Amino acid sequence: TVESLRLDLIVSRGFNIKRSDAINFISGGRVTAGGRVVTAKDYRVKENEKITLKGKGKLVFLEESGLSKKGKIIISIKKYM
Repeated sequence: TVESLRLDLIVSRGFNIKRSDAINFISGGRVTAGGRVVTAKDYRVKENEKITLKGKGKLVFLEESGLSKKGKIIISIKKYM
């Protein structure tokens, strides 16, 4: 679950790293989304978009599946090693 579909949150959850580390990787140009380098941490990730973190792997954000009881967005991702 995530609070929003921002790139920093998806990278943090998908690669199991701290959000501050995700922000540093994004601003350092190590993250691509949809085949383009993205340096904006607030980039909104789209369904079926491929996200790559250099040195950590790839994932695909499949879909948002609704809201949890606490109002967070339930997401589905597929991670490649």
